[in-house]
Amino acid sequence: MTEHPDLFHTLMAATAAGPAIDGAVLTAVHLARRHKARLFIVHAVPLPRGADHGGGSTPNRTPSCPIVPNDAGAAAQQLYARYAAHCPSLKPDDVRIAWGVAWEAVFREAVKLKCDLIVMGPHARSPDAARAPKTKRFLGSTADGVISRARCPVLIANGAFDASQLNFKRIVVGVDFSSSCTAAVGLAALFAKRSGAFVSTFHMLPIAPYPKYSPKALEADISRQQKRMDALCSRLLEGTGYQSVLKPGVQPHAEILNFVEQVGADLIVMGSHTRDRTGKWYAGSVVQRVTCHTRCPVIVVNGPDALTPWEFVNPAVYPTTT
Repeated sequence: MTEHPDLFHTLMAATAAGPAIDGAVLTAVHLARRHKARLFIVHAVPLPRGADHGGGSTPNRTPSCPIVPNDAGAAAQQLYARYAAHCPSLKPDDVRIAWGVAWEAVFREAVKLKCDLIVMGPHARSPDAARAPKTKRFLGSTADGVISRARCPVLIANGAFDASQLNFKRIVVGVDFSSSCTAAVGLAALFAKRSGAFVSTFHMLPIAPYPKYSPKALEADISRQQKRMDALCSRLLEGTGYQSVLKPGVQPHAEILNFVEQVGADLIVMGSHTRDRTGKWYAGSVVQRVTCHTRCPVIVVNGPDALTPWEFVNPAVYPTTT
């Protein structure tokens, strides 16, 4: 198969503080190498209330602000030294310290650098929290804020993935027929056309309480939704290997995770619900749960605008499916 141009040219890995090697950064290193992309590493540092990080007052160190502006150069050097051996092409100027609320700082740097992929991990968990029941795990406010506002796809790496694990060949796309999920199918198509990946689109058909929802009504809904899936896939996945799967269920995240295990997927692509009726920004509960419990990377797309970095994408084919 003839490969399309490299999908990513500028990657940004957002990393938390701490001396340990960040798995999300290592994942970004391998992705950058695979796509011949430039990698930036950004660490967001919050400032105490009232502090001016634009050259005014200099805040004191606090538990929430482990370094101060005068230390930014040294902190960047430490990060560079930590990852330079893993990424020989990394330059000192490619490591940045961003000040402010974490998600805002990451978002601001991504826009400034014109990134076409942001790589980050879910909320850091202590060893005790990691052993807690799965329902206690969560994506984290930083990743949630970045996902819901990013102008490019966001890859959540729940661990470190090496080059062999990033050779995506079996992709699952969760579909609920929103514009963001339509864009997610489009992004999966780009991967498929570049490397010959097989795409499985998955939609869970919610089961209404019985007896209000008869088997006949369920059969009719399955037929109707299958036609929508077929129309969506034939439009966006033409020329690739794909299948569309519908399954009745109650919990979308659980059904998606079960399907991912069933087909042995090495990448999940999802659309993110970005705003509710009150104007609150959020990533969506299904995205939250899937990203925290899957064993493979998850790329989240919050709408068709996130696909604009790719000039060979025709925006006209990514409207909301009705």
